[in-house]
Amino acid sequence: MVLSVPPPVQSKVVSPLLDQIVAELSQEQNLIRIKKLLLYVCTGTWENNRQRLARVPLNVLLQHLFETSSTFEQLQHQLNQVVASLNKSAEYTIVANAVISRFHGVYSKLEQDQPTANQAFYEAVAERLQQEPDLIRIKKLLLLTCRSTWETIAKIGYN
Repeated sequence: MVLSVPPPVQSKVVSPLLDQIVAELSQEQNLIRIKKLLLYVCTGTWENNRQRLARVPLNVLLQHLFETSSTFEQLQHQLNQVVASLNKSAEYTIVANAVISRFHGVYSKLEQDQPTANQAFYEAVAERLQQEPDLIRIKKLLLLTCRSTWETIAKIGYN
């Protein structure tokens, strides 16, 4: 059995917000430092060459940072941890705070939309499972997985 229900799509919410962050950070006077910091966070490589940094798309770095940080607190911790390890931590704290403050809105928006997106996804999966010929077996396996007990047909509501 293969479910063809797509996972919740966050890109409809996230893409415009990330585009806005890219536009805002691109106007920052510390753009080179922003790229250095993000490149280091994303790849573990410190780049000083301005020409190479100019070729690195800011949106790719921000997307990677977002994808590797499932919560706002993780993103904040990740950036602050890297900044604390740098020689010029005072300068890069300002840079990190500029990135962090802009991401706050992204995570806030996702938290607001998440219950609706998850609910729609789970409802679609449940609807698909209702059509399966082995529905009773699927329910038994789900109960076994969730409760670590094997249930009989009578206990799960089927006669």
